[in-house]
Amino acid sequence: MDIMSRITKMKAEILIEITKSAKAGDTSAIVSSSAYLQTLERCQKQAEDILRTLDRLERGDVLSVVDLPSPSTPNISNKKKGEMHRNALVNKLQEQGIDIHQIKGVRYRINPDLKVGIAFASEVSPDKWWLGLPRDDYYAFILICKNEKGSTANFIFPRSFYEKHASTFSVDANGQVKFNIRLRNNLYCMKLPGQQEIYLTEYVDAVANLQVPVN
Repeated sequence: MDIMSRITKMKAEILIEITKSAKAGDTSAIVSSSAYLQTLERCQKQAEDILRTLDRLERGDVLSVVDLPSPSTPNISNKKKGEMHRNALVNKLQEQGIDIHQIKGVRYRINPDLKVGIAFASEVSPDKWWLGLPRDDYYAFILICKNEKGSTANFIFPRSFYEKHASTFSVDANGQVKFNIRLRNNLYCMKLPGQQEIYLTEYVDAVANLQVPVN
């Protein structure tokens, strides 16, 4: 099987996996498969560039260094990873009946007046995450923590949590509220400056914290 046929076959297989993961609501698998698909698409572009270059050489064209295809990096920036994880989570929440839409960047809304902040981070060191959100009047906020194995934990906090601990959160020079998440003995907790750690089990996938009470 030639390289283009292999890439086409692999893309078809991963698209099937993405569809299965979407139906199962497996956010982590969707993100991982999407990154895999992006790598395949870059491979396909590189292969197409190489084939075009070989065609020109066979025709006798003289190529300079700048005409030659250059390799592209398979790495995905942290910003792009955050965007992918937020989009996957928002899609999952919408499937669960939460009417959530992006305003801009990490800010979302669940109705015209209620804001939701969504932050993402990979491990800065084993079992530690450092996340930030612009200071704002959030109805709720979500922290997505991804570990080195690719799995994620989604913590959904209500406004009352922020109001209770607002005075103890660290805020950097850019107005970013910082959140320090750790994993101890298989339990997630939030470390507050000068305070005891708060265990977060009740906030894992706590979709109810995004529901708006009906008057």
